[in-house]
Amino acid sequence: MKRAYSHNDLLTSILFLNKPKGITSHDAIKKVRERIREKFSIDPKIGHTGTLDKFAEGLLILLIDKATVFSEYFLKKDKVYLAEIQIGKETDTIDPEGNILQEWSQEQVKSFVENHKEKIITEIRNFIYQTEQIPPEYSAIKIDGKRASDWTREGKTITLTPKKIQIYQSEVIQIFPDGRIIAKFHVSSGTYIRSIARDLGEKIHAPTCLNQLQRISIGEWSLFEPYVCKIDSPNYVFSSVLDILKNWDKLIVPKEWEQAIKNGKKPPIDLNLVQNDDFFLLDKKNKILAWAKKVDQQNFIYKKVFTTD
Repeated sequence: MKRAYSHNDLLTSILFLNKPKGITSHDAIKKVRERIREKFSIDPKIGHTGTLDKFAEGLLILLIDKATVFSEYFLKKDKVYLAEIQIGKETDTIDPEGNILQEWSQEQVKSFVENHKEKIITEIRNFIYQTEQIPPEYSAIKIDGKRASDWTREGKTITLTPKKIQIYQSEVIQIFPDGRIIAKFHVSSGTYIRSIARDLGEKIHAPTCLNQLQRISIGEWSLFEPYVCKIDSPNYVFSSVLDILKNWDKLIVPKEWEQAIKNGKKPPIDLNLVQNDDFFLLDKKNKILAWAKKVDQQNFIYKKVFTTD
């Protein structure tokens, strides 16, 4: 991955961050912005492609300034998580930060795991057949313009409707006698792992909550790639949009069309040359003029036109 050294490149770049547990995604973005301000003397917009809860850790893709227009593309990507679910404990938020509603003794938990291990494994595997999910009451889902979590904290009763989801993989890695389950989930965008922990409890008739969560991939981008930075890394690696979206077709347009594209006009393009729905229009210097999307073999639309360098 290339580093973006110039201000112009930096302002259309992507940062892959390994968010540690104990800070919010907003805190992580704030720290990155402060580092950029100190090092480059600029104060860019920074967008994310799906937050991680404070107790969670793992891959956070941050879009710098003009690259924030691509958030829609990244937000739709599926995700892979490594989760630790706790049997014998229930909290109001379904995670370790909530108020404890129910908690079994160590003896209860050990006995339950011994007697229901096969059922636990089967029910977790069966999540691949689930196509709808009710989000947690403590979530960012908007109801009448306010987050569900805000309504819940105010003591208001809310009704959350099921969401269409897809669970591609639901695999038990290990079950410990103390009730900890290590599981791996590959899910569609918008799927809540906390809801999976809650639903597991209902299926096995035991209190459950999420203990730990690590996001290990978003789409084809993995937490374990060398360009993924820790938040306290001395030097962040900023990757260009063109490097990250390297599979998109890139069409270089004649110079006489550059200003016309910035004005929203569409150049004549043979869309048979475009293999993917999303593609770039570039100038002779490989600067992005527009993000375009194919509608059919004869037509395309602009998702974003970059009117300034």
